[in-house]
Amino acid sequence: GLVRPEGGTVRVFGADPVREPVAARRRLGLLPDRPALPAELTVRELLLFRAAFYGIRRRAAETAADRVAAELGVDGLLDRRAGTLSHGQAQRAALAAVLLPAPPLILVDEPMTALDLEAQTVVRAALLRRAERGAAVLMTTHTVGHVAALADRVLRMDRGRIAAVRAGTRDVEELERWILDASS
Repeated sequence: GLVRPEGGTVRVFGADPVREPVAARRRLGLLPDRPALPAELTVRELLLFRAAFYGIRRRAAETAADRVAAELGVDGLLDRRAGTLSHGQAQRAALAAVLLPAPPLILVDEPMTALDLEAQTVVRAALLRRAERGAAVLMTTHTVGHVAALADRVLRMDRGRIAAVRAGTRDVEELERWILDASS
């Protein structure tokens, strides 16, 4: 991690992220709010680099890269350098890198940022597929519609702590009322 914990205990599938950072990182995929992609790498190189970190052999990595790039609509960008991508293209390329090794825990921070409606639909479907295959997907967002479309469980945070928890619902207005009620 970027910040050493001041207290408490965290385990990522049994691995202590402080003492066993590689073991912990290999079990999770993280898409930050503003992913920083190496500008000089092509999208293909980025995906293959990510696969290598996870120990995926070259041939399998190439197949997985093609598959996830097509799934997220960045297959036409595989030979473009990351530094030439629009914000939305970079967001989808970064998510492709996160999803490629099929981590059992996926953390995505505002994954719909800079995406048009079509790209949001593609990203939403990709995240739902991972959840259906058994991955735990934890998403932060300020957009209630994304919560309604994706979440089977909703947590409301206040000053870094869980303030309220509820089952997901597709009813946006119900979620808005719950969030506002939990805030007061």
